[in-house]
Amino acid sequence: MKQLILIVAILVGSVSLWTNTAIAGHTPTKPKIPNTPEAVETGKKIYFKRCSFCHGLEGEIAALLHDIGKLSVPDEILEKPGGLSTEEFNIMRGHTYFTYHILNSIDGFDTISEWAAFHHEKLDGSGYPFHLKENQLSIGSRMMAVSDKFSVLSEDRPYRKSLTNKEIIAELNTMVDRGDIDIKIVKILKEEIKEIRSLINKEVVD
Repeated sequence: MKQLILIVAILVGSVSLWTNTAIAGHTPTKPKIPNTPEAVETGKKIYFKRCSFCHGLEGEIAALLHDIGKLSVPDEILEKPGGLSTEEFNIMRGHTYFTYHILNSIDGFDTISEWAAFHHEKLDGSGYPFHLKENQLSIGSRMMAVSDKFSVLSEDRPYRKSLTNKEIIAELNTMVDRGDIDIKIVKILKEEIKEIRSLINKEVVD
């Protein structure tokens, strides 16, 4: 089961501009899936040991499949090297809605579908796809939101290089101040950021 999920996640990642630097003229690389077996174990050590809610397999599945809804986004939007128009951005945002409905259609995936699909929700209710507020977001969904934002900031993108640890922390602090993400989870990430970045760098080299 876990092996199949990993394969699906790699396939999803390989079609997305945000996880495949081969697009837009960059040197082709292996799609970077942050939940390879080694990374999963580190994630457990960093997050799961401090979060009694975390059932390891559910967290792994949600992390691996959180962008599966991008299969609904046209290639010309996923592969666009410049900024997106308002219409294109709204289409891109829809991937979370499709992630939720794809995963929620699977028996036993109720929790997984929420953790995976709500990574763009915000504590103040201004996120998407369902504009959920703090009291409607589980700790698992909040953890996925912080993890996704950290992943975006720590990876090279077609439009910029990865940020330094100091820059990432500053960006996350700004998101906390805006009411976007959970301060307690950000605190955990900040305490462990060097170890997390070390793991990411090792995966890139490997």
